[in-house]
Amino acid sequence: MKSKKLTKIASLVFLIGLIANVSALTIQDVDTNPSEVAPGSVVKVEIEMENNLDEDVQDVSLVLDLSDVPLAPVTTSEDYFDEIEKDDDAVGIFNLIAEADSEAGTYKIPVELEYFINDEKETKNFVISVTINSKPELVLSTDSVLLKNQKNELDIKITNIGLSKAKLLEVQLQEEGFDILSATKVYIGDLENDDFDAVSFDVFLKSASAVSFPIILHYRDSSNKEFTEQKFVTAKVYSLEEAQALGLRQKSNTRFYVSVVICLIVLWLVYRFWKKRQKRKKAEAGRS
Repeated sequence: MKSKKLTKIASLVFLIGLIANVSALTIQDVDTNPSEVAPGSVVKVEIEMENNLDEDVQDVSLVLDLSDVPLAPVTTSEDYFDEIEKDDDAVGIFNLIAEADSEAGTYKIPVELEYFINDEKETKNFVISVTINSKPELVLSTDSVLLKNQKNELDIKITNIGLSKAKLLEVQLQEEGFDILSATKVYIGDLENDDFDAVSFDVFLKSASAVSFPIILHYRDSSNKEFTEQKFVTAKVYSLEEAQALGLRQKSNTRFYVSVVICLIVLWLVYRFWKKRQKRKKAEAGRS
């Protein structure tokens, strides 16, 4: 009785193994290079298959379904093998280009694996993924006219010339050879690609020369990967006289206006005095 049970167990194990072998053309690995592809760029996708069957398989094909993803084949979305021998492997290779206007994200691509064994067709379906993303590229500039020994407003323009947006962007000015009179950090938020924003800091500069302002940028890309970058914005610092001579600052007309007002007051007083004198002369002439 015991031996019969063992025989049944052994037969069941053999049957399970046989069933496993029948469907054992498997996907061993999927590799994408680069791991993240930028819009408009090409990614190489390699799908490794392994034949664990006891027999060779023929007419093996891998077909990618790109109908619902922003990717297109450089040449073809199908790879074909005449035969994969038992205990052997093969690699399907696809070169895909991400659409130039594609949004960042991870896209699932359905794949159909088809092959023949003993003239019987087998089909398997599975999914691979490709991530479209690129690092934002931030450029800083300023056109502020800065004066020494005065409070100045330093305006900094941040332009995203990259292909993806910068998320949770924060701009920090570091104090180095000048005084910061305002908050040192300004939060912008999301900055789309091909867009710009601006921040302002109040600074006090003690010398008239070129100053390089160190800026720290904290942000995330579309995949929430964090970045911290230091960049520099250079601006020239002028004395008031230099700025006025170069036409960068208008000369103040305050003294002129004050002089005009004083003259008008003096003229008005002189006129009143003359008017009173004239009235007095008329009155005296009338009495006589």
